[in-house]
Amino acid sequence: MHFMRSITNTNPELVFEVTAMRRMSPPAGLRRGFEEAAARMEARADLAPPEKMRRMVFHTAPADALARIEQEGMRPCMCSVCLKPTSGVWPEHDAGFFGNHALGVYVSRHADYTFYYQRQRKVQPGDTGTVLMLELVTGKTKYFCVKRMGAPPTKGYDCHESPTHLEFFVWDQDTLQQRACLRLLPRWAVEWKAVKSRFGVLHDA
Repeated sequence: MHFMRSITNTNPELVFEVTAMRRMSPPAGLRRGFEEAAARMEARADLAPPEKMRRMVFHTAPADALARIEQEGMRPCMCSVCLKPTSGVWPEHDAGFFGNHALGVYVSRHADYTFYYQRQRKVQPGDTGTVLMLELVTGKTKYFCVKRMGAPPTKGYDCHESPTHLEFFVWDQDTLQQRACLRLLPRWAVEWKAVKSRFGVLHDA
């Protein structure tokens, strides 16, 4: 299962049990938009094969946002600071480590890397949550070797990749207008429970 294969060393003292899975049912318009966007990426001669391929990625959001993502897709953050900055003033805030979160969306290669965002804290034994598994075509990807807080989308690219290769920041013409990214399609909702690893073993088989 892709969920289990994606688990990395984010929480080495924990193992994660899948307690339920649900195939998501995004509306026809969202599915059609994804297929058209994927076909456009496939036809581009400037993309390397990994930039054209469909891959599964993960995103954790508050519980009250899950139904909206399923029906509307992944939208950028409605950050009032980023969307309407005060002239000459940039308040200290998390605008996104390698991409402005008001202009694109963040997803990860690894499910457990996103679990922090379930409660905005480190995962603890006994915690439960839901992570979304989405299908993505990255498009032309720019690797960031260092953090650049709130970086704008890079001209000529479709995606930024984090310094640790754990995350993607994805955008398109729709996200720049605060609409859903068409290259991302919700596929599964996976419910999980965190369990303390047995006898000090970092990852149970």
